[in-house]
Amino acid sequence: MIIASNLLVAYNFLSIMSEPLNGHLRVFLCHSSKDQSIARELYRELNSEKWMDVWFIEANLLPSQDWATEIKRAVRSSDVLIFLYSKNSIEKEEASYPNITFVLDILQEKSKRLIPIIILRLDDYLLPTGRNKTQVIDYFPKYQRKSAFQNLIDSLKFHAKQLHISLNNELTQTEPDQFLQWSPSNWRNLAFNNEADALDDLPSSSQKMERGMFDRTNKIGVILWTIIGLLTLLFIWLVKNHLAMDDSAVTTLLPLPAPTLGIGSVSISPNDGMKMLYVPAGEFIMGGDVYYDEKPIHTVNLNAFWIDQTEVTNAMFAEFLTEEGNREEGGVPWLDSQDEDTQIHLQEDSWQADQGFENYPVIEVTWYGANAYCSWAGRRLPTEAEWEKVARGTNGNIYPWGNDAPNPDLLNFNDNIGATTKTGSYPNGASPYGALDMTGNVWEWVADRHSRTYYTNSPVDNPVGPETGFFRVLRGGAWNYRDTYARTIHRHRGVPIISHDFIGFRCAIDAFH
Repeated sequence: MIIASNLLVAYNFLSIMSEPLNGHLRVFLCHSSKDQSIARELYRELNSEKWMDVWFIEANLLPSQDWATEIKRAVRSSDVLIFLYSKNSIEKEEASYPNITFVLDILQEKSKRLIPIIILRLDDYLLPTGRNKTQVIDYFPKYQRKSAFQNLIDSLKFHAKQLHISLNNELTQTEPDQFLQWSPSNWRNLAFNNEADALDDLPSSSQKMERGMFDRTNKIGVILWTIIGLLTLLFIWLVKNHLAMDDSAVTTLLPLPAPTLGIGSVSISPNDGMKMLYVPAGEFIMGGDVYYDEKPIHTVNLNAFWIDQTEVTNAMFAEFLTEEGNREEGGVPWLDSQDEDTQIHLQEDSWQADQGFENYPVIEVTWYGANAYCSWAGRRLPTEAEWEKVARGTNGNIYPWGNDAPNPDLLNFNDNIGATTKTGSYPNGASPYGALDMTGNVWEWVADRHSRTYYTNSPVDNPVGPETGFFRVLRGGAWNYRDTYARTIHRHRGVPIISHDFIGFRCAIDAFH
């Protein structure tokens, strides 16, 4: 992971207060040859923006040119670098290709200007610890690329504005003939090895003075420029003495405050597109006084975590089965595909949700299947305590919406519909954290084993259930169960190998800061 950790150095000193040469943002696109098709598609989309010039090896490198020399020139004269980050780019780098290691070596050469790096993740390959110090955009799964591309454009526009580049492709604050005309071929003419090289490619100082940029006869102007020069030298000294470019001092890519997470914060899983809700750390009241295994009422303290807003859908589970297969665990398949109520079926070489049931909760899934899916999606099953906190909040609600009795406008229960309904169909029944269908529709598997006496000696902090036991806990009631089972405190149990048309699940994940 040495290569990956170097990506945390999000800026390289290359030359202070430089201006774009022709009013275009110069973007360097770095990628593995294994990711060439994605890079080619991204290049076409970026290049359609008239206010930027994109350097892409396939489009800009001529057959007779030495790629190492041309890459160095292109990188050094860039305004922004985009890394396509994937398992291919880190583990399968080619010695004969301009890989990430080669580009990072260029960036770490001694120079003066800050070059922002934007990392586009193409898969879920692990980023190094501390990645929050640089900007990362998830460019997967494929159906999320449109929104990810818009985030990329917004970021590039930000940098363009910082360089006074007009997004209407009109030069600002400068006459066009003051600068070299920029074209893809100009990249190889701009090897900014040092200030002298840079000045060789810019108009001479005598030309600038002829245009009135530095009027030596204007004493006030000389004084002002002297002051600016002194301030610039002071800034350079401060940077060199206080922001040494090593792994312990990393400059944030965008000057934006870190987001403050709280109730209402949402995130989208990059693996399956599930909308997840943030649940802050803290105490809540757990348990009840109706049934024996609900007692006693006690206080539980949980770390912060994220939980799926709805149950996992048929479409999501079908994608999982297509990648992993419908394996057997505990002596039975994850999904009972032979049951007449199953809404997912194998069609040729892929699993597909039945038409019209794509966004219904997956059913006929065992505890093992639910657990395997959450792991595949980069999450886990919620603990019983996490599930109850999400369902009832911190005020001890009997139901997700409060303490009013259930009715058909709040949840799917008591056989009112006669089957499952599409996930999220009852927004009025949302929990205090915004979770939907926490009661009714389908029972939900959680991680814990079941014990009728567990609450009598369970830990206060982050309980995970008993260490042994055959049954697993089910929570939330279902479409064919009466209102008693819709209480947020009701505990049910099931053999982990069973599956029914009224059992589903949702996932959770720890909140890392």
